[in-house]
Amino acid sequence: MPSSRKCVLPGCDHVQNRSVSLFKFPKNDHIKKRWINFVKSHLDGQLRITTKTRLYSDHFTRVSFINFRRRQLGFTDNPLLLVNGAEPTISRLGLHPPVDHQ
Repeated sequence: MPSSRKCVLPGCDHVQNRSVSLFKFPKNDHIKKRWINFVKSHLDGQLRITTKTRLYSDHFTRVSFINFRRRQLGFTDNPLLLVNGAEPTISRLGLHPPVDHQ
């Protein structure tokens, strides 16, 4: 059985399916580094980025998506699409507070 893709953020158990959007880490090194820093701030240990590493759509604000409003209104059931340069900012602090790396 193939392994399911799931969100890399600790405590987030979302697995890719028709109703859940998971996003690959960007190729742009500057934006990718910001995504990595976001995840590392909630991780107590090593982070290994692979071609299968993903982040769940709930870790992004609504303005991070090209088609959020259309999907919300039911005009499309296409997966959410990130705008260029979108960065994750929502950690759902109740589930996984930032780790203090001092």
